[in-house]
Amino acid sequence: MKRRRLVLMVLTWFCLILLASPAPGEWGPNVVQLRAAVQKNPQDPEANYKLGLKYLEMGHPRSAAKYLKEALRLKPEYPEALAAMAKLNKGEGNYGAAAEDLEKLTKLKPKDAELRDRLSAEQNRQGLALLQGNRFAEAEAAFRQAAENNPETAGPLNNLGVAYISAGHRDKALQAFREALGRDPDSAEAHFNMGLMLVASGDNAAAYAEHLNLRRLNPELAHQLDALSSPARTPLSGPFLNSPKYYKVWQP
Repeated sequence: MKRRRLVLMVLTWFCLILLASPAPGEWGPNVVQLRAAVQKNPQDPEANYKLGLKYLEMGHPRSAAKYLKEALRLKPEYPEALAAMAKLNKGEGNYGAAAEDLEKLTKLKPKDAELRDRLSAEQNRQGLALLQGNRFAEAEAAFRQAAENNPETAGPLNNLGVAYISAGHRDKALQAFREALGRDPDSAEAHFNMGLMLVASGDNAAAYAEHLNLRRLNPELAHQLDALSSPARTPLSGPFLNSPKYYKVWQP
């Protein structure tokens, strides 16, 4: 009997602790307090930023955007608000807007290498979204910016080559793939794309060299290149050459 009472007391106290504990996203100042601070001083960028950040943490992007934008209107060079807006836009799939936010933030922190890498990644995502929408010229510009902001990564240059393929610029695409491999000789995507272009142009010996590279780096891609290089499809031409669906893009 005593043991049962003890167990009930422990369970009761545990339930009371859970009820008293704040829910996820409610630690620190709660929304009511933060809204009161904004109402008291609507021209305070920090008050607007803190409320916007709280809404972002709670998973309310529309409310978060309202107050974060107001914070940036009041104080355009507000690093924390720019970082929060970049996170919000990325979460909503607005990669172009996220890249713009990070570009502004990079200007405020020009020596931050990690921030520049994040900017490159967002510009690359923006380019991929533009590529899917057949907006080739804009995709090319986004990939070029991504490549400039992260000169050690081959991915954006590989994707630039795919954008050139999509627009029908084979020579530019080949050069982009070569530049990508110059940055990273182990870029499986660039080796695959180079191999595919070489097969399409009938240079089977050079294509086989790319196949050997892929067998070392990515056997699955080597198998895919073999399948596309079958005698029934060689030499590849026409719509195949200009269709990005056969080429491999890089994603950070």
